[in-house]
Amino acid sequence: MLLKNALQKIEGLRFIIDKLDVQSGLTRRLLFDMPSMNQPDQIISEWNQMEVCRRLILRPDSEKILSAVRRQLAEIKDIRGTLERIRQKKVLDDIELFEIKAFSLLSQSIAGMMENALIDIFPIPSLEEVIHWLDPDNTRIPHFYIVDAYSSKLAKIRKQIRRLKQASPDSNQEEVDELYLQTIAIEDEIRQNISLKLGGYVTAIGQALSAIAAIDLSIAKAQQAIDWKFCKPGISEKAIRYTAIFNPEIQMALHSEGKKFQPVDICIEKTTTIITGANMTGKSALLKTIALAQTLFQYGFYLPASEASTICFDEIMLCMGDEQDTLRGLSSFAAEALKINDIAQAVKEGKNILALIDEPARTTNPDEGKAIVNALTAFLAKHRVYSLITTHYSDIKASCKRLRVKGFRKETINERLTIDSINRYIDYSLEEETGDEPPREAVHIMRILDIEPELLELIEEQTKRNQEKTI
Repeated sequence: MLLKNALQKIEGLRFIIDKLDVQSGLTRRLLFDMPSMNQPDQIISEWNQMEVCRRLILRPDSEKILSAVRRQLAEIKDIRGTLERIRQKKVLDDIELFEIKAFSLLSQSIAGMMENALIDIFPIPSLEEVIHWLDPDNTRIPHFYIVDAYSSKLAKIRKQIRRLKQASPDSNQEEVDELYLQTIAIEDEIRQNISLKLGGYVTAIGQALSAIAAIDLSIAKAQQAIDWKFCKPGISEKAIRYTAIFNPEIQMALHSEGKKFQPVDICIEKTTTIITGANMTGKSALLKTIALAQTLFQYGFYLPASEASTICFDEIMLCMGDEQDTLRGLSSFAAEALKINDIAQAVKEGKNILALIDEPARTTNPDEGKAIVNALTAFLAKHRVYSLITTHYSDIKASCKRLRVKGFRKETINERLTIDSINRYIDYSLEEETGDEPPREAVHIMRILDIEPELLELIEEQTKRNQEKTI
């Protein structure tokens, strides 16, 4: 999947990408077209580039170099269209020749500045011969003009035009016009020759373009990892492990309100893991955070956690509520059923997937809902799929790993709870689930939300009668 497509599916990914401080529009376009990686060596290569940049950023003497490099990266233009015209043996105009010259000068300048820092891991081919063809006067100035050095005949005619115009501009106009036509023909021939010559350097220019964009992206990714305290993960073959995983977008939103984000530890093994817990305890947010972290991993980023180790998957498959399904005219259950079917078909096809399913069958009746969750859990466990399911349903009989969000810390509450303060009294950490007791915090939450007292009293009475029936 290309990153631009993942942006539509993975909540929080656009926030990360939008905050990435890349300097060049070329880099951002290449980033959007970056494919997801599912081979460890591909991801490790991205990390190696990023780690070199991270170390450079942390060096106390590198600020001046990095500032200069960033300024030049900001001047890089996307010249891939011009390179394609060269491949097609088209004659370039002066603007296109200027683009090639300007890029070549910037490329060699950046290579010179980074010679002792990044050049080993970001090899930039020499484009000095390209510069020579586009700058025969060796001015090293980023503009293009067909100068006299390209042709002695052209230089002679131009000199003759100047002499005639100085001698008698009006009386010699017809002769001057004829000479101008000769210069245009010569200049066109020179452009054609230069364009043909550049054909031999298309590969080198393309490699330099890719290397420059990689430098820009790796510096931006490394800076973001430092600023946001992302970790370099390990690559595992057995389990996904996160220590203190956090969601950057949610964390920043909470910090702006003077609130704290509680990171979570989790291990996802090659089976189904069920997570239960009351509403408002972050189950859905955790699923989205894991989807985000796994996606970042497969595009070669560091991860939002203090420590992490994860697996290369063929695909990350999500089943969560989606407003787009409603816009397509699908009911929430129909949309959910189709997503679950996609997961089942991928499993049967033998794909190595990470399945993340939020509150399946929550919109159907409880009996059917429990049956669906039990069957889904059993299916994923049977096929040993790395999967995480959040649910409110109890009585899940299928073999699986069970976790529960700890939820409200009632013993710590020392004030009247409000929507703004409730966050401080929820423990979002996970614990192993030993029984099959469903979460019973809904009424407590409704009380906090100041629900109409008469309605709340009726709800509490009905809840008590239901509990007595089950004893």
